Amino acid sequence: MSYSFPPNLQQLVQDALASGKYRDTEQMLVEAVQLLRDRDEQTERLPEDLAERIERLDGGEATELQAFEHSSRDHS
Repeated sequence: MSYSFPPNLQQLVQDALASGKYRDTEQMLVEAVQLLRDRDEQTERLPEDLAERIERLDGGEATELQAFEHSSRDHS
């Protein structure tokens, strides 16, 4: 498959390739598509994750930040 990037992205692609992080454009595209898939999966899980966290808060569980704050105070 052949693809031409728009000018505003072409420089980003060239810079990334020049950095040596990617061996070629295909590797960059594969990683980009995988990241998009991961983001989409996280977005789909978000309502369920939020509902679970709200239930835990309603049940009196401390948030990670609250637990961290208590831990920090204990070590001061």
